[in-house]
This record gives sequence, C-alpha cells and structure tokens, in this order.
Amino acid sequence: IVFNPNACFPCMHYCYFYIDDAVLEEKEIATAITIPNVISANNDGVNDVWQPKFVGYRFNSLLIFNRWGNLMYSSTEQYTWDGTSTTDKKVSDGVYYYLLSLTNSKTTTIENYKGFIQLFR
Repeated sequence: IVFNPNACFPCMHYCYFYIDDAVLEEKEIATAITIPNVISANNDGVNDVWQPKFVGYRFNSLLIFNRWGNLMYSSTEQYTWDGTSTTDKKVSDGVYYYLLSLTNSKTTTIENYKGFIQLFR
C-alpha cells in the first residue's frame, strides 16, 4: 500500500493506492579486488596505509610476514596495515609478504590472496 496525500481532493481524508503487481529483480553480486604493493608509511598523508579494496567479499584475516618468514602483523578485525608490527612498533623499510583471506559473497568460498608489499619510510 502506498500513501499519496497529494493525489486527493483537498479534504480531511487520505487516499491510498494498492499495488497489484510487483517485479523483483535478482542482481548478480559483482566482485572486484585491488591490492596495492607499495606504501610509504612516513605520515605525509599519502599512501601511509596499505589497504586493499574489494567489493563482493567479506574480510576474514590478514597476515604480514617479513622476508625471513617471521609474522610481523596479523588481524581478523581490520584489513589495513600502517607499517607497524603487532606490538605497535614501526617495522623497517623493505619487502613484506601478505596473506589476505576473503570470503566471496557470491559463492561463499574462501579465497586467499598473497603477494608482496614494498614499504618505504
């Protein structure tokens, strides 16, 4: 039922219109991922945070490793990294490796993405 007060004559009554047919469209969920590979965590306001962008996915976890395979950062709550370790210490310049786990909203499958991040300060 749709209420339309402008469709009535000027009076104290309200007019209601009944909708007979409704069309329901099923739309496919689009998925897209963009993962940067360089950050400059120098607090200048430009590229200070590594942040993948994704549509049609749900975030699961993020792991960041140094070049020797030591875990530097992990999170199941946020998918950004500002160049600090899990203990909030600034890590040094260099190459780091990420493992990003997402759930595809369309297929409900878990998809893991991995790659490198070059960190400059």
